[in-house]
Amino acid sequence: MIGRYKAQLSALFQRYPFLGRLGHRTYRLLLQPRFTVGAVGVVFNETGRILLLKHVYRPEYLWGLPGGWTSPRENPRRTVERELMEETGLRVRTLAPLWIEQGTWADHLDMAFLCRLIGGDVRLSGEILDYRWVLPEEMPELLEFQRKAVEQALRLREVGRWE
Repeated sequence: MIGRYKAQLSALFQRYPFLGRLGHRTYRLLLQPRFTVGAVGVVFNETGRILLLKHVYRPEYLWGLPGGWTSPRENPRRTVERELMEETGLRVRTLAPLWIEQGTWADHLDMAFLCRLIGGDVRLSGEILDYRWVLPEEMPELLEFQRKAVEQALRLREVGRWE
């Protein structure tokens, strides 16, 4: 009996594809979980130093990796590239995911990407107090998630797996 209804439903969606799209969007809107996503980048310069930013809105750990929240329907890779340009004026290309984990809140994901510096001149946005390029052994205390991302980037760098 159920099989017959599924076949009829399938035939209806085939005949009227917009109904399938409408049903899919309704399902996602009403029943799918919603997550916020934060994306950061580990950016090395030509001397092997890592870019850190001093953020206005991070009271516990002022220094951290560049990044921010994804906009609706934005690819997290694009988020990192956009946020770096907005916060620092630097252009980067995301190469590979480094670390992904559930954030502090149950409905939040944090993602970190290895980035290649392309260019640009540093000009800090209103969200950033300062910036510096730091040798890995001189890293200040970072959020645990960001520390794990840096460690993974250093492992990839050691074995020559940048891309």
